[in-house]
Amino acid sequence: GVRVEAVRVGDNSGLDAFAIESGDHVVIVGSAFSGASGDGIDIKGTRAVVVNSVVRNVARNGIKLWRGGDVVQTIIDGTGADAALVVQGPARFRLAHSIVAHHAWPAGSGYVATIGYGDVGAFDVEIGNSVFFENASGGIFLPQGGRLVVRNNAFYRMQRKLFDRAGDEVLVTDGAAAISARGWGDGNLVEIDPLFVGAARGDYRLTSTSPLRDRGAAVSPLPLGDAAGSPRTQGGVVDIGPFESN
Repeated sequence: GVRVEAVRVGDNSGLDAFAIESGDHVVIVGSAFSGASGDGIDIKGTRAVVVNSVVRNVARNGIKLWRGGDVVQTIIDGTGADAALVVQGPARFRLAHSIVAHHAWPAGSGYVATIGYGDVGAFDVEIGNSVFFENASGGIFLPQGGRLVVRNNAFYRMQRKLFDRAGDEVLVTDGAAAISARGWGDGNLVEIDPLFVGAARGDYRLTSTSPLRDRGAAVSPLPLGDAAGSPRTQGGVVDIGPFESN
């Protein structure tokens, strides 16, 4: 339930909204961070978890996990330098039921997320039931070694690239079939408008005609309630993203 509203004064890597330098079992729940000149959340501790939280309008990384962790039902919206989501490693990392939007939008060319960029070693990466919406053209960098699962995600206006796995690029024009062909996962949607209630003002609830309704997967961890407190699974199938429609 913590809220940090910083005053953004340029790009400064030392001015994070929230940072943890060490520790174990670092848990952030139902919190909001905005306006920082550095990162929104920067955690160097182990077994980090960010749940039902929001990071908006920060100059650098939205969330940076130095030693892996989980990001669940969280919105990262409006980030600048480097990438919206950064994971160092080797580590285990899960992104589930979340939204990454407006990183370096509309003209940026950098990565949207970097997982294991420059690191050597085995990663265990799962990206599921999440939305990547109106982001820079560099896509998501994935590590070469270890397990990788990319399942039931939606990608819209990624401009050029979906993924870059150590030089193996998956372009937007390749579509969801390219992800499946590589054995990473199925059920993904590419270049299908999510039809949010009001993305321009940060309202990422789904309209009644959204193609993300009942197209998700109950990837773990699946909270009992969605980001607004409504029951997580309605109609028998979970929706893609942090909000469930009734």
